[in-house]
Amino acid sequence: MLDRANLNNVSEDPQLWEKVISKLSLQTMPPVGMPRPEENFYSSFVSYLSESLDKLAQSNPNPGSMVIAHRLNRTEYTNTIRDLLGVDIDGAEMLPPDNSGGFDNLGDLLSVSEVLMESYMSAARVVSRLAVGDPAIEADSKQYVINPRLLQNVRMNEDMPFGSRGGIAIQHHFPLDGEYVLNIRLQRTDNGYIIGINEPRLLDFRVDGERVKLLTIGGENVGLGYARGGADAVAPDFAQAQYERTADSALEIRFPMQAGTRTVQVAFLEETFAWEGHIPPPSYENWYA
Repeated sequence: MLDRANLNNVSEDPQLWEKVISKLSLQTMPPVGMPRPEENFYSSFVSYLSESLDKLAQSNPNPGSMVIAHRLNRTEYTNTIRDLLGVDIDGAEMLPPDNSGGFDNLGDLLSVSEVLMESYMSAARVVSRLAVGDPAIEADSKQYVINPRLLQNVRMNEDMPFGSRGGIAIQHHFPLDGEYVLNIRLQRTDNGYIIGINEPRLLDFRVDGERVKLLTIGGENVGLGYARGGADAVAPDFAQAQYERTADSALEIRFPMQAGTRTVQVAFLEETFAWEGHIPPPSYENWYA
């Protein structure tokens, strides 16, 4: 290869001479056992080749194509925060949608705009507070609402415990170790009455799948029981009506919790007429021939 190289015109094969410079700089050429030049030859010859290649680059600039720095897309950012800091965040809530072009991992499309940079800064403030915590943080509240038109007569999703009916499962971040308060409000009719309040029902509250408290709600008669009118109702029962509108105001739970992101689940226990456990054999004592 070198026997055909033109030393007087390095422009014919600049990549070859780049390799020669690398070898001579480390003095790995000629190989061990072969005649080697004087020490000053290495530095002078390397300088000659470097200057020749620099002049060639200046006379024929080739900056190449512009490559946009590849940033993390929204999903990758969310997963990275989780893996590095142990904090689960909602990337879709914090960051704008990525330019996809059919795929959300194309580096040429994942540019950084001013809006995205502002979102990154805002997300960083939130994530840092979640990861480090702030002992001086003030009491705060957050509300989670279910669509009132959503039919809730079955297990709602895979985040809900088996044997549950209706309810909600949310990812909530508890910023500090301490005591927290959960207030539950139930689904209502268009007239403001709590749906199903005329029968006693069990309401299950869990955190990360572990039951915290089991509550009973409904089925109480504080008046004549004709709050919504009926065949035997002479006049509206205001005491019963008040109960059927406000019974869930007593659904307040205080519980201790360690800091971190938890899955909070609230749902009714499933009602079934199926026999649970061992089915007893039929009794024949009252049978007659």
